[in-house]
Amino acid sequence: MRFGNRTGPVAGQPLKDHALESRQFRARALVAFLLVLLALMLLGLRYIYLQVVSHNEFATRSISNQVRVVPVPPNRGLIYDRRGRPVAENRPAYRLELVP
Repeated sequence: MRFGNRTGPVAGQPLKDHALESRQFRARALVAFLLVLLALMLLGLRYIYLQVVSHNEFATRSISNQVRVVPVPPNRGLIYDRRGRPVAENRPAYRLELVP
């Protein structure tokens, strides 16, 4: 039985071409390195843009974003029992208690 063209190794030739694999690996490693370098450069440029070029805008936003204390009086009602007598009233208490 005959099988047409054989593309397998010929007697005396190695199964792997180490030189070809080495060139392919170096080319792929170079492409990966260049992509990582490009990504780092883009991040660096964005960082410079945000920190240097847009500094005034973000400083203004920061100042306008400060916390403001706005007192809001509590809107509580009285608590009555079933006969209509007040059980809890709203009175200011100027007392401080500490429990050691």
